[in-house]
Amino acid sequence: MALNSAQIFSISEQAHKKAVEAKVRISFQYIDWSTDSFFAHGLNAEYYHKLFSAFHALKLASVDEIRKQTHPSLQIKSIRWKKSAKHITQDSFPDSVMESLKRSLLHQAQTMIDASLQADDLIRDSFEFSLSKNYGRVHGFLFGDTFHIVWFDPGHNLFPGMTKGGKKKRVTSVEHVRQVQSCSPEAVNELRNENDVLRQELDECLTLLNEATEPQF
Repeated sequence: MALNSAQIFSISEQAHKKAVEAKVRISFQYIDWSTDSFFAHGLNAEYYHKLFSAFHALKLASVDEIRKQTHPSLQIKSIRWKKSAKHITQDSFPDSVMESLKRSLLHQAQTMIDASLQADDLIRDSFEFSLSKNYGRVHGFLFGDTFHIVWFDPGHNLFPGMTKGGKKKRVTSVEHVRQVQSCSPEAVNELRNENDVLRQELDECLTLLNEATEPQF
């Protein structure tokens, strides 16, 4: 039995409502650790508290709240990639992310060219959400009902702002933002060796002390 126009419209409305009310899922499939300006290590506990609180809020958000940038607490903003823009430091997500995205899309695209065009369209749907003024933002893109996180930006390095003189502010390095000193394996081994030397010296001192204070009969 053929559906009339009213039934078709009703089905379409229900499908649209279901899509926009769908809750957001979070993915780290396309996360980028290779761009020095974006990082999530060496920060204080409050940063990670705010980060996971934002993740929780994002998972409770609807796709519609992301697309329309109406979420009450995350301060969702669309990322406008412009090579000539003064206020942005990048013109897209890195090539490694784009290539990975194209490969993921290839199974449903006819050719690599089609996959490339689809990837470009998806990146146009890029958004960022705020942790707080002091802890920066997180950047990614929306694919269906999934928000793919690409960059952690505690230094506000994608949009560093402008100086009073009208020049773009310098990108903040991890050394200027880091609050917890990280240690390489070499540094850990060096500290372990120093600890062994100090322990040996302490044992020698205790031995001498015991000998010096041992009762004489």
